[in-house]
Amino acid sequence: MTETADILIIGGGVMGASIAYHLAKRGGGRVVVLERQALCNGTTGRSGAIVRQHYSNDFTVRMAKDSLAVFQHFADLVGGDCGFITTGMLVLANEQGVESLRANVHMQQEQGVNTKLIGASEVSEVAPGYNGEGVALACYEPDTGVADPMATTYGFAQRAREYGAIIREGIAVTHILQQKDHVTGVRTVEGDIRAPIVVLAANVWSRRLAEALAIALPLTPTRHPMVALRRPNDFGGRQGFHAVGLDIRHQIYLRPDLGGVTLVGSTEDVLTASDPDHYAQGLSEEENTCCSLWESTP
Repeated sequence: MTETADILIIGGGVMGASIAYHLAKRGGGRVVVLERQALCNGTTGRSGAIVRQHYSNDFTVRMAKDSLAVFQHFADLVGGDCGFITTGMLVLANEQGVESLRANVHMQQEQGVNTKLIGASEVSEVAPGYNGEGVALACYEPDTGVADPMATTYGFAQRAREYGAIIREGIAVTHILQQKDHVTGVRTVEGDIRAPIVVLAANVWSRRLAEALAIALPLTPTRHPMVALRRPNDFGGRQGFHAVGLDIRHQIYLRPDLGGVTLVGSTEDVLTASDPDHYAQGLSEEENTCCSLWESTP
């Protein structure tokens, strides 16, 4: 007999788990999540998990502002520990980026974000360990923080299960089924599942499934290399957390992690398409060289 669901969710990352939790909590009937590998095994598990409100689109800013409140009060609103720690965030710009930074901060303030522009001399005051050398203008967002992507995802998933949602791992969806203009379910490697509502939350892997329905999703998977560097004791100590840093001048970001580690990621070539199933997980020789130069720079 063909399995059925009231609402079927494709993707077991933080988005799919969150959707399952909210739907199940609201009495969405038989809510089923299908994850092709394991929960938090795709882009979520490899995320820098920076929880910020600094964006250039007002709609995204409003979403981020609402999401921040969930991370700040995760235990009360959802249950469990998402690993959120408030660190603050520093954005550094050169002369070419001044006007864009001013415009973004003004728009964010209009949306109620707690953020402000600062001069180069104030950088080290709001974010110890950073300096304002070569900075034309900066902004500081004190409420930014970092979370644990796996703990967040499993927190949503656990609560979703408690409300009756079914989460099935290792089940790859190959097609979304439809009859005329109506979705009727999905085809998986283990057979069909019928559902009148299908939520596609598979991140960059959503595009292929949508294309079969003549839906062109404007998604471009790109590779973002990241390196983990251990901080010296004089930079926040082994257990300290420095502010998140976004250096527009050098196209890098810095995210503090446990055990005196800083994750350094690149924002260069963000529009260069990559195959998410086959891109290199490690650093290239060129990327290793750049990281070594960055690490040795005082």
